[in-house]
Amino acid sequence: ESYKLNLVSIGLVDTNTSFINLSYPIPSNDDNYLSILFFNNLIIKTLDTSSLIFNNEHLSQVRNKLYKKYYNIF
Repeated sequence: ESYKLNLVSIGLVDTNTSFINLSYPIPSNDDNYLSILFFNNLIIKTLDTSSLIFNNEHLSQVRNKLYKKYYNIF
């Protein structure tokens, strides 16, 4: 859908996945839970930094939702 709308898209892709419509494919192992947590942790840290730099409440809310979804599951 993002390809049709000419939006930039970033995706974690495995070697057996077609990534032709992604703007920025990131090679990864999507079968391993820890690799997904690793990338989510990077996204959360980036959102933390961005929300501090830009003082944006929306970025903080997105970060909190990601954190709750992936780290409060134990």
